[in-house]
Amino acid sequence: MFLIILRLAVPLEFFFTRNLPLPKFLSFLIAKVLHPYWGHICVWHILMIIWGVGIAYRLICYIREYIHLINFIHTRTINVTDTEKYQEIIQKICGNKKTRNFHVYESFELCSPMICGVIHPKILLPQRLSLSDADLKLILYHEISHYDHGDLLLKMITELLCIAYWWNPICALLKRQVNIILEIRIDHELSASSEEQKLAYYNCLLDTARYAVNETLSPPHIIHFCRNSRSILYRRIEIGLHPSQHQYAGVKMVITSLLAAAYIVSYLFILEPIYISPENEQSTVGTMSPDFYYIVNDYGTYDIYYQGEYIETADSLKYYIGIRQLKKGD
Repeated sequence: MFLIILRLAVPLEFFFTRNLPLPKFLSFLIAKVLHPYWGHICVWHILMIIWGVGIAYRLICYIREYIHLINFIHTRTINVTDTEKYQEIIQKICGNKKTRNFHVYESFELCSPMICGVIHPKILLPQRLSLSDADLKLILYHEISHYDHGDLLLKMITELLCIAYWWNPICALLKRQVNIILEIRIDHELSASSEEQKLAYYNCLLDTARYAVNETLSPPHIIHFCRNSRSILYRRIEIGLHPSQHQYAGVKMVITSLLAAAYIVSYLFILEPIYISPENEQSTVGTMSPDFYYIVNDYGTYDIYYQGEYIETADSLKYYIGIRQLKKGD
């Protein structure tokens, strides 16, 4: 994710990067998009405006939903942080850690546990959900582990990435997969000590899932922050109880290798559109013409010639797309 964000946000071009011409029909489409039809305004400018408006709209919606969530916590939940039961469990979980500023809230309108707040974490629990002390400890441990691992910050970064690239359907898939991976990591951490602990943990998840299926009380602004939670929960239980069916080591290695190769290749080549309008095509000569050629000098520079006449000496051939080297016998 870090490499993808870096590649999108900071496109770099190194000295070894080569420019490759795009096919003619793609170059034609790009030329039409970049051609100014209304003064200095082109289709690309309009697309950028639509992109910016979409980002602003999605960001405003996200902020509005978060404000609604905070208002919901303050007005329609009960703060049970100071009760002896929760204080004892949180103390056992946190121990001597500095992250003891957790606040626990209960509400009849919640259908599943969740945690929110990157700086001031708040754990929300369904008030109708009957839990034993052991199950309650597991749920609180799960939510606190999300905070300790920085998962809330990572989810926020993923959400902002989806807001910035709202038009890309891959971002929605990325968001879902990130949520699943983060949940599975915590599941493995809390159930890896013994088989008995694993069964107890996943029984607790099943009880939570049954309650979530039977309850439909969560208001829209709560669903916004825990959408897909039911399907993700079933997926977590399936993977946790049957890990051998989901290893696929060979497939993972192939996919990882392809992604790594695609990332590296993206720095080796840059696709560049080259389009000449028909009315200027006859009077235009590009560097792909056989009349253009270069000679390599002893110092690593290139002498550029056109129809046998010297043009200039260049340090790189990056922008001389398709130019040929003059060799002995030519």
